[in-house]
Amino acid sequence: MGKIFFYMPFMGIVVIIYSLILLYYVRKTLLAFELKQLSWKRNVALVLGSFIPILILVFLRKNALLISSYLVIACYVWITFLFLFFTLHGVFELVNLALKRLTRFGVKDRTLWIVFQVVCLGIIIYGFFEATNIGIEQVKISTAKLKQGESIRIVQISDVHFSAIIGEAFARKMVEKVNAQRPNIIVSTGDLIDRGMQSPEAICEILKQLKATHGVYAVTGNHDYYYGIDEAVAFHQYCGFELLQNRNSQVNGLRLVGINDKAIKRFSNVILPSEKDLMENVSGYKIYLKHQPQVPRDAIKYFDLMLSGHTHAGQIFPFGIFVKMIYPYFRGLYKVDESYIYVSRGTGTWGPPIRFLSPPEVTVIDIEGL
Repeated sequence: MGKIFFYMPFMGIVVIIYSLILLYYVRKTLLAFELKQLSWKRNVALVLGSFIPILILVFLRKNALLISSYLVIACYVWITFLFLFFTLHGVFELVNLALKRLTRFGVKDRTLWIVFQVVCLGIIIYGFFEATNIGIEQVKISTAKLKQGESIRIVQISDVHFSAIIGEAFARKMVEKVNAQRPNIIVSTGDLIDRGMQSPEAICEILKQLKATHGVYAVTGNHDYYYGIDEAVAFHQYCGFELLQNRNSQVNGLRLVGINDKAIKRFSNVILPSEKDLMENVSGYKIYLKHQPQVPRDAIKYFDLMLSGHTHAGQIFPFGIFVKMIYPYFRGLYKVDESYIYVSRGTGTWGPPIRFLSPPEVTVIDIEGL
């Protein structure tokens, strides 16, 4: 029941925003072709189209229908196209209006419409390929808390989002990439799974092939709670992950400290511990696994390295501009005082299987003793 009440306002906001953007697209299409009004049939189609986001959420819950994955992809791609058109066309239209006022010259509405149809379609096609090309990011950190010459390799995955769209083929590619790095420790920093996941048993059999000399660990992300936390915990455990839920584990001289994602507050009255509660009395080199890259400045002193995800680095430009406004620790490595924060761009995709100027990554962190 809690999930239903949580999604109702969210779905309402999504439908309103989507409807306004759709109206913008329709209006610009009418202006481009000098059409005055829509027929009643097209008006009905427009109203029905406004409910596509709700249909997506419904299909994501209907795991049994094989066709649902294709419908989900189609819906997400269409919404992505509209958002891109609204953002890119909208910005250029403002520039075009300024040009018309200042110089009395400007690009015609039809030309502008055609250009951004092509641009948005090109971004989507390119984005499909970028989303499947998992890159390797290398990070090196030195510390006096390890013996001189000692080195530990951690491989991080994050935001995989196994769902109706991402499944066994992606799992095989990811496992192959991770194992090729010969990690000592593998960590997943949240959102391993998402609603509508297909063939969880088959995916688990693939994930069980992850190889690390000192174990495979994980923390929860917000989408693990949206999926259902009990099912998410069982999935992680069955796949061979040690889930660190507000606790720490000593691993070959390191301390891995994990905290549940703050989404837990939406589904229960649980109060999450602070960084001080988790780590003040913990010794050794402390690696803090936290899905969302948000931490109070005065709490950074309690860990040596924080590994996070969640932002996807915007996933599709230009949305990263808005994401960065919310999350100052947006992507990559940050040094804050004597500690480090690393934010992964994510290994998979949320929503459309598309990335643009934000390629997916598997992160290799080499921690070396001074």
